[in-house]
Amino acid sequence: QKQQIRVLNEEQSTLTNEFAQRLMRLTKEIAVVVDSKEQLAGLSDSAVKAAASDAEASGHAGKYQLNITNTTRQPVLTQLQDRELRQQVWQASANRGLEGENETASLVARLAQLRAERAALLGFNSWAEYRLAPQMAKTPEAVYKMFGSMVPAVVNNTEKEAADIQAMINKTGGNFELAPWDWAYYAELVRKEKYDLDESAIRPYFEFDRVLED
Repeated sequence: QKQQIRVLNEEQSTLTNEFAQRLMRLTKEIAVVVDSKEQLAGLSDSAVKAAASDAEASGHAGKYQLNITNTTRQPVLTQLQDRELRQQVWQASANRGLEGENETASLVARLAQLRAERAALLGFNSWAEYRLAPQMAKTPEAVYKMFGSMVPAVVNNTEKEAADIQAMINKTGGNFELAPWDWAYYAELVRKEKYDLDESAIRPYFEFDRVLED
């Protein structure tokens, strides 16, 4: 059994390293190159300069490059006014690693299989069961129950947020239905309209003496 687990661990180590290497190559491969500065409306001057510098370093002098971060959300989507460019950035992020020389989907599938095989050798029905055994949740079923109980509230909140965002799209002259690449940009506009405070108006209330005395 120890030998079998050792073999599985060695393959996992190899695949994990390969995954990291492909991810690095993907970051360069899926970067979005933009022809004109006008397309970057909404970005700060420093962000535009950084995009120009990144483009030049990648062999695209005179253009601008938006790098795709290794996260599920792309921060730049809260700022870009150009809807077509937002769509490019979102799709580059969402579809990364699904195909091509640097695809990672098959590596992820094999890594999941290795975890399942190792859990079985240790007497567990799944990797989740093995990992949760010493934790507070104890079982996968408990986790499913906890998260499942949250679903109605999460769905309701999401639907309400989507309605607020669609209202903002309509209010600002957008003649289209909310799409994934619109969410972050218009959610930020909704947030600013609903929750932004005038710092100059509230500053007196946070003066040191006033906080202590009043």
